[in-house]
Amino acid sequence: MRVLSVALVSACVFLGCAGTLGNRSTALCPAALSAPVLRVGDTWRWQDDKGAKWYRRYVRETDDGLLEAEGRTNAPRLFYDQAHTLRKVIVDEQEVTRESLDFAMLGKPPLEFPLAPGKTWNYLRHGRATIGNDLLTYRTTFAVQGCEQITVPAGTFLAVVITEEQAILGRVDRGWRTWWYAPEVKYFVKLTHGHASHPGFWASFRDWALTAYQIMPPPGGVLPPSSTGPSPAAPALQGADVVGPTIAPAPSWDLGHEWTFRWVSPRGSGTFVWTVAREEVVADIPQYVVKSGTREIVYRKADLAWMLERVGGAVDERSTPAERRFDWPLVVGKEWAETYAWENPSARSTETRQRRYRVEAMDVVTVPAGTFHTFRVSSKDPTGRLLNEYWYASEVKWFVKQRRFLSYGMEERELVEFKLPGPRAPAP
Repeated sequence: MRVLSVALVSACVFLGCAGTLGNRSTALCPAALSAPVLRVGDTWRWQDDKGAKWYRRYVRETDDGLLEAEGRTNAPRLFYDQAHTLRKVIVDEQEVTRESLDFAMLGKPPLEFPLAPGKTWNYLRHGRATIGNDLLTYRTTFAVQGCEQITVPAGTFLAVVITEEQAILGRVDRGWRTWWYAPEVKYFVKLTHGHASHPGFWASFRDWALTAYQIMPPPGGVLPPSSTGPSPAAPALQGADVVGPTIAPAPSWDLGHEWTFRWVSPRGSGTFVWTVAREEVVADIPQYVVKSGTREIVYRKADLAWMLERVGGAVDERSTPAERRFDWPLVVGKEWAETYAWENPSARSTETRQRRYRVEAMDVVTVPAGTFHTFRVSSKDPTGRLLNEYWYASEVKWFVKQRRFLSYGMEERELVEFKLPGPRAPAP
C-alpha cells in the first residue's frame, strides 16, 4: 500500500489530479516564458516560517556575462547566469566550474527557460547523507504545472507553478515540493514542502516567501509597461515594516563629521571618505566644505544645497544657483523642481539643467554601517528618466545609500561607517 500511495502522489503532482490544482490554470500562462534579463542591483529578500531572513543581490556583471552575488567577507564568490543557475565559484582566488561535494549545485538549473505548461527537466547531484555520511546520488525533476495568482508579503503576482521531485537513486526515499516563479519579480516568490516517503525527508528544509525585492530599470531608467509593482530601484518594503519618524528636518553638521562609502559600478569599485573640513562665508553665504582626497565639495550651510566642487583648489564643477537635492523638511510625497546652470570651467562647458525631485517613500535600508529608517528621494529629468536616488537617514545626517544612473550603467554607493563628533569647545 505504501508503494501505491507514493505512486499516486507522484501521478497527482506531475499530471495534475482533479481538485489538486486549486486556482492554477494553463490558460493563464504564456505559450513560452523567456528567461529574465537580470541586472546589477536586482535584489530579493525572503523569510522562512521560522523567521529566518536572507537575501540575494547581484553586484557585478563579469566579462563572460555572469552576475556575481553579494557575499560575506572571506566567503566563496558565487556567479550566476540569467536563469539563476550557479555557474562559477571562486575560492581562495581559484576558479571552480564543476560540481563537487562542496558545491553540489554548480551547473544545476532551478529554472530551464523557456517555461511552458507541461515542460519538465532534471539533473543529478551528489551529496552525503545526514545520517551515516554515505555518498548519495539525488535525481531532481521539475515540472511546470500552470500559473496562478499568489499573494506573499512582497505583493500579489501571477506566478508559474513548478513542482519538484527529489529521489535518492537506489532507495525508495523521495519527496515533493512546489515553487512559485513570478516573471514580474524575475525569481521565486514562494516555496512549500509537500509529501515525502518518510516524515524526516524534508526535516532540514523550511517553507518561505518573498518579503521584498528590487528590480533595476533598463538603460534609460524606465521599466517596460508590463512591469508593475514596487519602485524600480528600491526594495518593496511593506508599510508595516517601516517604523520611524515621518518627517526629517534639516541637519546641522560639525567639523569632523565623517562618512565612509563603498561604491560599485560597471567601471569598477572602491571606497571614499567625506569629511566636514571647515566652514566658509563667501558673498555672505555660510558654507560647509567637505573634503575627499584632493576634492572639496561645497554645500550651502542653510539647506545643504550643492554649490561647487574643487580639485586641487581649482573649480571642477559649479551650480548656479545652488542645486537643492533635499528640500527640508523631508516628508513623503513632497516634490520640488530645480533649474540651474551647470558649469565645468576647465572644459569651458555650460549647460542648463532641469531636475524634478520627490520624496518617494520611507524605506528601511540595511548597509554595511547598519540598518536605518530612511527617506527615499528621487531625481528625474524632464522626460521622467531616473537620474539619482538617495536614502537619507536623520540618524546619520546624510544619505546612507545613493544610486546614480549614468551613461555606462548604475553606480551604487553604500555607507560603511560614520562619525558624528559634537561641536568643538572654543579655545581658551
